[in-house]
Amino acid sequence: MDVAHTFIAGRSQYWENIVEKVSHALSLGLEKAKPGTPISVLDEIPRKELRKQGLPDYPHLSGHPIGGFYKPVIADFVNYELEANMVFAYEPAVYIHGKGGVRIEPHVLITSNGYEILTEFHRKIL
Repeated sequence: MDVAHTFIAGRSQYWENIVEKVSHALSLGLEKAKPGTPISVLDEIPRKELRKQGLPDYPHLSGHPIGGFYKPVIADFVNYELEANMVFAYEPAVYIHGKGGVRIEPHVLITSNGYEILTEFHRKIL
């Protein structure tokens, strides 16, 4: 199992703001998570939103399969659609050179009419 989330030690308005922006970008992508949505959309939406917020692009996929499955790989070069019962980790992120980063990675199940967040912690914050 693969789970990632950012926790801030102490109080930092700077990092709390970045966490909020990553969470928002992730939520915007999840709004499109349903059967029939092209996989590339789930990659494009958070990247576009984070760039709009003046943040750097992240150097990895926006998500990957879990549970031994080979798809979906959440990337702009993928040429298939989401299907019911696909399970993946969704992981838009921000990394600030020399300072640190924020990565939120809920596990997502595509249902017949949308999605369900499988990781309890992420269900509470998203």
